[in-house]
Amino acid sequence: MLQKARSANSKSFLRELEFALIIIPDDNVRNYFLKKLAEVFAKRKDPSQLFTGEKAVKKEILAYLNQQGEVKTANIWCRNIDLSIEAIEELNATLTDRLLAAGVIGIVEIHLQDREINSPHIQFVGTNAEFAERIIAQTLVDFKFEISVESAIGKKEDFIPYYEIDDRARTADLQDTIEYVEEKKKQEFDAFANRFDREAEKTQELLKKIKERTQNLKKTMQSSDEIFAKDIAERRKKLRKIRKRIIKRR
Repeated sequence: MLQKARSANSKSFLRELEFALIIIPDDNVRNYFLKKLAEVFAKRKDPSQLFTGEKAVKKEILAYLNQQGEVKTANIWCRNIDLSIEAIEELNATLTDRLLAAGVIGIVEIHLQDREINSPHIQFVGTNAEFAERIIAQTLVDFKFEISVESAIGKKEDFIPYYEIDDRARTADLQDTIEYVEEKKKQEFDAFANRFDREAEKTQELLKKIKERTQNLKKTMQSSDEIFAKDIAERRKKLRKIRKRIIKRR
């Protein structure tokens, strides 16, 4: 779904700064903005900082994008996105490669939920937005995060901002959600590992008991063999004595 370009006052533009993709082919320009954004991100995390310089960087990025061509915003749905850090990193790497190869210039962010769109989506702000929209939509289908390109793109005429439906609409933070997912995965793994350790201990105890029983059985069998052999020897000895008596009588 295409919209007009975001402004420097937009709260959604560069909201997910940590995972934002800077799709700029010029290495010098890209590195310049990456450095600027890293400074903003660090200031965001520092509660003692009253001003982050975020709005100034937004203005500078938008000014650069407008120099490259007509700038628009595209929102592409990704309702079934995998929120593991591995999946996000793989998706970001693929999107970067495909968009750069297509000559698209802009900023890409994953938004889980905001006041306007109440479901996971990818926001693109930049040039050739129509082209970028199709590339992103196809990539999401390839990753099975959407069922079709058409469902990923959606229709602008069918769209109603979520804040018009629910005035309590809120924003979900990507970093917090990823950390929650990773922590949940860790807890599930730890629980599984603990169960595995307990079962392994039970198995070890069982094997130990089986070994002890086997050894006792061997000792019992060995003792029985010795008794049997001794009994046979005694019987043979008696038999020899009987034979000698018979021979003497003859």
